[in-house]
Amino acid sequence: MKFALFGSMFPDRSARTEEQIGGVCLSIIRCGGELYLPESFFHSLPGHIQYRIGPFCELVETLPPVDMVLSVGGDGTFLRTAATVADSGIPVLGINTGRLGFLAAINYSDVDETMQEVMRKDFKVEERSLLKLTTDETFPPDSFNAHALNEVAVLKQDTASMLSIHAYINNDYLTSYQADGLV
Repeated sequence: MKFALFGSMFPDRSARTEEQIGGVCLSIIRCGGELYLPESFFHSLPGHIQYRIGPFCELVETLPPVDMVLSVGGDGTFLRTAATVADSGIPVLGINTGRLGFLAAINYSDVDETMQEVMRKDFKVEERSLLKLTTDETFPPDSFNAHALNEVAVLKQDTASMLSIHAYINNDYLTSYQADGLV
């Protein structure tokens, strides 16, 4: 099987998390999987981890055709990964390197067993709805785009007046809401 691996590129990523990223890569390799890493992510890893996994992975700038994408980190990393691969239809497996993960549900201690199950295709894909929230230039301070799984919450901040929210689905007008917030 072919895997792409994504992880947090924050500069304050802990040494423990970096070791776990290296461990996930080695688990894939030991199971006979092919590993692809975004080049920028690979170069964000410490040299000793690059040395351990470098000969066994292919560095890429765009997502190649893979069987599964692994997201190593927490729920935030999972959401960013899901947004990156949104239109590909490729399943994303979240491996939690922190204390609590709802989306990144596989604990690092279970990685070897999980990868063996994945290689045997002993898993089920859970379908989720990926939503994209886009605001226009009237949204202070600027317009922005965000992705979410299953739901989005829009809340007012620093104002006593109600929000005026115009909802669209696939660029088709749905309705407008006057409210303090909307889920």
